[in-house]
Amino acid sequence: MKKYLFIFMVFVLTILTACGENTQKHAKPDAIRDELWDKSKQLSILIINTVNTSDKFDDGIPAVTGMYQRFSRELPDVTEKEQELIDDVSNLFDTSINEFLSRVFDENSKEYTEAKEKIENWFGASDLKYENYDSAILSAYFDKAEQNEIDSDPVKIFMDENNITLTAKDVQFNMPNNLDRDFVLSGTAKLDDYYNYGFDTGIEPEYFNLELKPDNGDRWSLYLERASFTKLFDDLQNRGEIHITVSATIPTSNFKPNQGNMAFVTKATW
Repeated sequence: MKKYLFIFMVFVLTILTACGENTQKHAKPDAIRDELWDKSKQLSILIINTVNTSDKFDDGIPAVTGMYQRFSRELPDVTEKEQELIDDVSNLFDTSINEFLSRVFDENSKEYTEAKEKIENWFGASDLKYENYDSAILSAYFDKAEQNEIDSDPVKIFMDENNITLTAKDVQFNMPNNLDRDFVLSGTAKLDDYYNYGFDTGIEPEYFNLELKPDNGDRWSLYLERASFTKLFDDLQNRGEIHITVSATIPTSNFKPNQGNMAFVTKATW
């Protein structure tokens, strides 16, 4: 009898220890400030619930996500742990769009599943249930969105934040008159190996190439500095395709007549 009692006590102790470890694992790290932690958790709950219960995003969610990202960029002295959390929440939003698109083909997005798992590692799956959503934490963001104080289109937000007025279509159909000017592209990107014209193989040691298919429009071949966009390169290698928004430019020194849609990337978000 004592033997079985001992085994039972060991079993109970093991369960309690595991629970304790689980609680500790999902506790807020000291390196992350409270406000960022709370906003990140509530936005994650909102995104996950929308994916689970809806067939499309509420118009306010892209706007609120844009404000969250803007808030994050303006934080002083961001720690590595904070930046990791910001990146994971932003990636949850980006991949949730892929999840909705995948449903058109009765599939699930592997990228979204992986992004969701990372968020669950931060907060715990049970804490991400919609019953834990506190609307007050994000209410100011939604109020501003409803009052049209920000645009809900993330591409327009990107253009406003970077003082860009040109789109890819503006440049494509008037390329010689828009050299050396930043323009914006947004769409699905994948690594490629196309080097030609003023963007020939001479730049390959310093620049990698990706093909970007805009949400609407013709494909572009884009060239990014390997040293500056290491993380994007690694993500593209690991994930195959990524939805990104970039600013790009065609330098006069690289432009060749009839070159097609080719440009250097100056900034990218994904």
